[in-house]
Amino acid sequence: MKKIVVDLGKCTGCKSCQIICALTHEGEANYDFARIHISKDDRLGFSSPIPCAQCLEAPCVEACPVEAIVLDPKTGAKVIDDEACILCEACVAACPFGAISVIVKGGQTKVIKCDLCKGDPECVKHCEPGAILFKEALELAEEKTDALGDKLIELIKINKGFAEGM
Repeated sequence: MKKIVVDLGKCTGCKSCQIICALTHEGEANYDFARIHISKDDRLGFSSPIPCAQCLEAPCVEACPVEAIVLDPKTGAKVIDDEACILCEACVAACPFGAISVIVKGGQTKVIKCDLCKGDPECVKHCEPGAILFKEALELAEEKTDALGDKLIELIKINKGFAEGM
């Protein structure tokens, strides 16, 4: 299953991911209608996209009293069945990432979260700095393992150099 992941070092805080998401899903360039949000700390100069993690053991699914969050078998995304949703907002409170929102549009209230754009996320395609990626879980694990191995080799070399200098 593919997931949206973030390269924290690349996000510029431009919010183009939010605009394209809102346009794609709601037809309106309104940050509040996006299913991805940017956490921004201007004092530190830090920005990070907050996408739905599509958790395996999803707290939002567990919290929903009417089972309105269902698995899309094609994408593996947990999606909200608007017809079944009773707007209790239990899923909003349960999400540890703050990736579920409530919007009001045209007098209608609904709960929204990332649905992976049917397996082809628009936020990924329109993230100019390349901070938002769509990758297989196995690919992510291999990248993390490689990065850890590289870091260990670097530490061994530094340690060896330090020991030789004594």
